[in-house]
Amino acid sequence: MKNLLKKSFGILVVTLVGYGFANAQADFSINGLGRSILSNNQLKGNILNADTATGRKTDTLSTRKGAGGYNLFDLGFNFKKGLEFKTNALLRVKQPFGDFWGEQTKFEFRQLQVMGDLRWLKYELGDIDVKMTPYTVYNADEMYHTFESSIYKVRRDIVDYENFNKNNVWRLQGLKLGTGLYFENKYVNELIFKGFGVRTNGTNDFTTADRLLTGLSTDIVSQKYATIGFNYVGLNDIRVSRTYGVDYSNNIFTSTADIKVLDKDVLKINLVGEGGTSNRNYLVYAKDTTTKDTTEVAKDYFVDGGVQVKFKKLFSFNVSYKNVGLNYSSPSAQTTRYNIAAAPALFGKVLSNTANRQQLLFDRFTQEAVYNRTLSTTLNSFNPIFNNITPYGEATPNRKGITLALASTDSLAVKLYAQARFFTEITGEGTTLKRNFKALTTGIQISLAKLLKFDRPIDISFGDRYEKTDRGADTLVNLTSNIVDAGLVIGVFKQLDFMLGQKYLTAKGRELVSNRTVLNELGTPTNYNVDATQKITSIGFRINFNETANFVMNYNLVDASDKKMTAMNYTMNQLFVNFNIIF
Repeated sequence: MKNLLKKSFGILVVTLVGYGFANAQADFSINGLGRSILSNNQLKGNILNADTATGRKTDTLSTRKGAGGYNLFDLGFNFKKGLEFKTNALLRVKQPFGDFWGEQTKFEFRQLQVMGDLRWLKYELGDIDVKMTPYTVYNADEMYHTFESSIYKVRRDIVDYENFNKNNVWRLQGLKLGTGLYFENKYVNELIFKGFGVRTNGTNDFTTADRLLTGLSTDIVSQKYATIGFNYVGLNDIRVSRTYGVDYSNNIFTSTADIKVLDKDVLKINLVGEGGTSNRNYLVYAKDTTTKDTTEVAKDYFVDGGVQVKFKKLFSFNVSYKNVGLNYSSPSAQTTRYNIAAAPALFGKVLSNTANRQQLLFDRFTQEAVYNRTLSTTLNSFNPIFNNITPYGEATPNRKGITLALASTDSLAVKLYAQARFFTEITGEGTTLKRNFKALTTGIQISLAKLLKFDRPIDISFGDRYEKTDRGADTLVNLTSNIVDAGLVIGVFKQLDFMLGQKYLTAKGRELVSNRTVLNELGTPTNYNVDATQKITSIGFRINFNETANFVMNYNLVDASDKKMTAMNYTMNQLFVNFNIIF
């Protein structure tokens, strides 16, 4: 079978290349990415000094040291026949280190896309990226800081590439269409229509139905006055049986507005916002005639609007208010990017290989396997120390409050960012008391090279995110967390950069956490008591051979401690080496 895959891969490559050269009327090109990663890792600490399976003082089964890595080669074949037909096939060869004679080498299709322009209609078929608004279809990020250290961004870029996490899109399979009408008058300049349809779940022809995600949007654009949009998103089952199984539907209607109040060369003022409703139905058919069918219906709405002020070449300022209902449901916007139940690939099993190691801040930007790649109709579990105010992005239900934000333009040598959020719950969970949330995010990035007119980079970055949750006098809910990110990049030579970075997380207090049922109802809450710190210290260098090829080596020291559970404290050391080339 393996030899057959290799032969098929070779035949496909030769065929596509040959056809591209043979057909002079067609455009054919090749692009791709190559990457080699090698890491040497070590685990130490109290977490290895308790063997719950045998009662011995020392855990002899969990992995303490290890080296790993892989060679990866993505080869993209691009074929274009006029404007009507373009196709892209991305083939992958991946070989783990220690793979002798290619025994574990994998050959796979990573991407297959067909697209084109049929005069007035644009289409995409196959692997497509879908995104609409933060309340409809949106893969919400959790960056913590606007200016992340360069030494950590190198790792995050790899993870984002592997999971197709770019510009908050969801990578799904289906069909996407778009068209527009253009007018020459002062009131309406464009009418833009977009739509897509994908299958998020396949049927088993018995109890599980096909589940389709569809989206439609219309934008009315007046370059002088405003842009008004209307959106629909539906996630619906195609029922297999009327007497058995589940019938799920979730339909969302929203409207967006961007109204120009003032549009001058120096100052711009816009009114921006979005509002809409959701209608969720979950019907479970009984297995026999004596049991009644069960139905759950949830309807709710949201509003989010404010004022956006821009001073050209200087900064922008936003103030907004939002109210997202308790039962507002939008799976394609509320599915979390991180799956906290997933075990990291690095020392994933602990306690004599009986339990998954819980994710650290370090795992969230270095481990490819802790990301969700499918949509969930049930609100995912989350760890409140990372983000308790908007764990499901802007569409997080049961939230209302104001947001203030200030940001400088990207062209400045000194970039600043600050955001303050003051939210409360709309409805108390299990009590009449409501949680109060406060979050303050700040960041600065200084390019000394621009200020001092050096020809080599000297960049300093700093970011901080502080968050506090309480529920009045209720001592069961009183949690504070803080995440600091600091970084330095110095261009030692023309092609050599020295990099330094540190992330520091502190979390202290109490919270009530619970999982959701399939009906999105809260399960039995459990007490979460934490007094923890997580520290990541990294040092390394980067050799930039050219704009598309570089070599990175860094050393990471990770320390995780919790005064409430000292038996689970540990440190990880990692030497990370990466060679990357894009062509």
